[in-house]
Amino acid sequence: PIMGSEMFTSTSKFRVNLLHSDGRTERVSVQIGLDGLKVTEANSGRAMRSYELSHISRWQSRGNDLLLYTRTPVDLEERRLTLQGDEHTIRSALDTLTCSCMQLAELLQSKQSTVDQETA
Repeated sequence: PIMGSEMFTSTSKFRVNLLHSDGRTERVSVQIGLDGLKVTEANSGRAMRSYELSHISRWQSRGNDLLLYTRTPVDLEERRLTLQGDEHTIRSALDTLTCSCMQLAELLQSKQSTVDQETA
């Protein structure tokens, strides 16, 4: 059986603040799922940033902040994305991100095992 990511399109949305490098904050909606992390404007829904899970190198929570470190193929250095919200929202976003990464790793491992069996 072919396992396509289209079978796993479940995503979760969170309303948080995006902290810009100049210190100002902006209300955004963050969508997290197996297809990655998307940041959209809260009011218009316009896409601001989008990252595949493989481009998120690490993350950590610090109080009411969720710090995401990203590195895309065009980035020379790791970039930090800071999301702010209440403790429950940040914890839920962190849990969702962790679960999505684990599920993706399991899917990739399962797919690799199937390929290995087919080529043996």
